[in-house]
Amino acid sequence: MSTIEERAVAAQQMSKADDGKAPGMSRSDFVLAASFFLIAGVNSLIAWNVTLNLNPYFSTHCFSGNEWGNTLLAMFQLACMCIQIYLLKFGSGGAKKSYFFFAGIVNAITFTIFTPLVVYLPESAAVACMHICCFFLGIGSGVLQGGGFPYAASLPYNFCGFISTGQGLAAIIAFIWNTVFAFTLFDLDTRDGLVAMAWTSYGFAAVLSLVYFALFLVILKKPWAQGPFERQALEDVAAKEKAVQKAEAKKAEGDREAQYEQQDGNVFAVTAPTSIVDEESGVKVDGTEKRPARVFLRDAAPHLLNIGLTFFITLNNFPKIGPVGWNYNQQVNNHFIIMFGVFALGDVTGRFFPDLSQFSPKYFSWTMIPPKLVVPLCLLRSVFYVPFFLGYKLENTQVVNDFWFYVIIMLLFAFTQGWFCTLGFVYSMTSVRESERGVTGPLSVLCLSVGILAGLYLALAY
Repeated sequence: MSTIEERAVAAQQMSKADDGKAPGMSRSDFVLAASFFLIAGVNSLIAWNVTLNLNPYFSTHCFSGNEWGNTLLAMFQLACMCIQIYLLKFGSGGAKKSYFFFAGIVNAITFTIFTPLVVYLPESAAVACMHICCFFLGIGSGVLQGGGFPYAASLPYNFCGFISTGQGLAAIIAFIWNTVFAFTLFDLDTRDGLVAMAWTSYGFAAVLSLVYFALFLVILKKPWAQGPFERQALEDVAAKEKAVQKAEAKKAEGDREAQYEQQDGNVFAVTAPTSIVDEESGVKVDGTEKRPARVFLRDAAPHLLNIGLTFFITLNNFPKIGPVGWNYNQQVNNHFIIMFGVFALGDVTGRFFPDLSQFSPKYFSWTMIPPKLVVPLCLLRSVFYVPFFLGYKLENTQVVNDFWFYVIIMLLFAFTQGWFCTLGFVYSMTSVRESERGVTGPLSVLCLSVGILAGLYLALAY
């Protein structure tokens, strides 16, 4: 048996473990993998969060007060959505190293050229370039998410929660970074301060892309990290062979009956699959085949719906209605930065919340809400429309327009978004077989993008 086959078999055995542990992974390996997926999650959304924080100031100093926030973020999500459609249509359905390299290169280059294109060109050209840059950053994010979640779920330990937590951590990092510099070095009420902040923020994001690259190269040296890639390579070869044999069998149909029977027998002798016992049904099935799409998509559908609804409710309110559209009783310095930071804090706390069940199942198993209850509870988040629109419509109201009331509402709003987001990604992976995650992974990100785009564009009507 070749080295590649040995690794693939070992990785397949590890993936079948059901004792909740990570066989074949030492503690240091686990920390290394967790760190990589945290950084991968950060890289997938750091562009979104940096742009979200700085956009009100770009509008003031670079775009004559015109608000482009929703269309910029929509370009980002449109690119994500296009990538997921591409992966579903043309992707092999599994993990590939090229996805991770491509995403890192696109992000690093776009982060580097973002600031000079936006702050030094004439206004119309700057607006166009900013939209194009957001589109390319969305491509990098889409590839990283669409390829990252299936890969994270195919390792000895399910690291999907760490990607989701990393995405929430991106908001925290962007908030802390912007807050420290906004209050200590750069005055965002001036153009020069904004330019310096943009160079610093997007330069820092480019450095994070290099850290992500370095960690990926390190984990590629580990056998457990190579397993999903090598299994996918073997599956691709098997699929091509099966396609060739199917084409030959179809071509032979026009031959004489005797020749047809002989060829038919040969084809079946060559392609007879090795049966395995399906863990769910207990019957023998072809281990190289995915279930029909209608079967495994039925299992994943509630969780895909949860992801779409969660982000629709969030982006239909945030940031256009609140905090940007809210009326404030107090004049607080850098209040947009603070509000975005509160959202980031609640989001990352909510994203990490389900992982508590792994560390202490006795006390925190309830954080993994039963799958059947996720969608109904997700719909309850629509109650946040009430305080958001009251703050948007009312003025000089003692409680509703109070800055600290907004802080509490934003914290709860973001916490529930992060919680249900992680549940959606985890359940969309674990509700199907490993061979089917190459479909549900891009679909989950596609539902996220559709939810965000729908929320953003419908918010334009307010």
